[in-house]
Amino acid sequence: MDPPFRRICLEYSEKPHRFAKLVLGFHLAPVQREWTTNFLRNRFFHAAPRDHGKSTLYSYLLPLWEMVRNPEIRILLVGKTLDLAIRFVMSLRQEIETNPRIRSLYGNLKPDKPRA
Repeated sequence: MDPPFRRICLEYSEKPHRFAKLVLGFHLAPVQREWTTNFLRNRFFHAAPRDHGKSTLYSYLLPLWEMVRNPEIRILLVGKTLDLAIRFVMSLRQEIETNPRIRSLYGNLKPDKPRA
């Protein structure tokens, strides 16, 4: 990736909704953009009906955004079931290992050794 273009991409993706669009190809709904704004202000709780993207935002997009910005961060994912939490963790892992935009912008984020 061209260095000036890479710098622009990194600056652009400093906001979660921009990261979602640029790196993942997601277009967040207005309510999800509001939630990302609240997340940045340390306001986390949101009650919403099913299929409003809460899990996608809080268990996938925001953890991934935090992980590419700080590879040493530790995140605890809690789901309704263990199986659901494991699926989100595996999705995050796959995205980090295979997404070409993540790899070109942030490098290889996969640790050399698995962490305990």
